[in-house]
Amino acid sequence: HTCTRTQAIIVMQGSTVHDLVKAVEKAVVRRCSKNGLTTYISWRSVWRNHWLVYGQQKLTDRNAKIVSYGIGNNAELSFQKKLRRENKAKRPKRNTFGGP
Repeated sequence: HTCTRTQAIIVMQGSTVHDLVKAVEKAVVRRCSKNGLTTYISWRSVWRNHWLVYGQQKLTDRNAKIVSYGIGNNAELSFQKKLRRENKAKRPKRNTFGGP
């Protein structure tokens, strides 16, 4: 997508990963609308299926300060697809028709 290409995101040095995630969301939405792409982005789905990554580090702790990951000026972040566990128990499907 043209919405997720490299773009500048500004956050304060004392910010948390959560603040960075919100800044990424705003920047992507702003870029999409600027390019005329007004499709809805399900951020819940994005974060459920992707990690925000700095170098080889996954930013897993939303409450951690970004400096604890070594993120500074001109840092490059990327999205990485989360791997699903093969042995993960699947939830049973709900019956939507009300029958047994």
